[in-house]
Amino acid sequence: MNQITFIRVYRIVFMAVKFFMRATFFQKRHRGNWNPLVEEKWTKLVTGMAKEYKILALQLGGLMIKLGQFLSTRADIMPPSFLAELEGLTDRVPSVDREKIVAVLEREWNTPHTTYLTHLSDEAIASASIGEVYKGILKDGTEVAIKVQRPGTGRILRADFQAVRIVIWMARRFTGFTKQVDFTKLYLEMTETIGAELNFQQELQNGRSFAERFDEMDGIEFPRYFDDLSTRHVLVMDWIEGARITDLAFIEKK
Repeated sequence: MNQITFIRVYRIVFMAVKFFMRATFFQKRHRGNWNPLVEEKWTKLVTGMAKEYKILALQLGGLMIKLGQFLSTRADIMPPSFLAELEGLTDRVPSVDREKIVAVLEREWNTPHTTYLTHLSDEAIASASIGEVYKGILKDGTEVAIKVQRPGTGRILRADFQAVRIVIWMARRFTGFTKQVDFTKLYLEMTETIGAELNFQQELQNGRSFAERFDEMDGIEFPRYFDDLSTRHVLVMDWIEGARITDLAFIEKK
């Protein structure tokens, strides 16, 4: 384990240890004396931990953001106040240098990117913990969205999963949370969900299957995928202008 990986794992595990200790001590202190006032204090404690998690996740990126998004959907195991805080956790990760993205493209395509593109945007249109999206123009003039897996993503996620395994071992060994949560099932579900996002070929197949299933619905436009330019780490599809589902002003115009 190199120094960068060690520091990353340490920060994640250290945060988890703090959370375990705070939650355990609080529950022991108020065992048998749970009332509305204690509930209010518990909510405040949990919300504070969620804010700490959010800050670290945005600093580290990688699995921490994906894990936060995953946990924000698990109302069955996470307190409402924790979920509410993580709802705003999005992939707000600084983009990497364009040259590094171009290097990934050319490695995956095994040729200069100009072989297929007449233009590639100067900066990322969107930047996430796993991939970045650039706008490009193919030789025939077709505008495309090019999703490229961030270099080093595999190494970062391996370190993060290692940290998560340590955290789960500690939870089993030193806490009583295993009575409330099946950590083995949770870990398997998490690795399956997040691991699938690393394979852009799978994303292509899922997108195409979705389009075929709802092809007859009026008013819905689906992008075409370009198989010859898509790989496990690069996904190329039609460029379609749009807006977030939360952009009500845009939706009302439509």
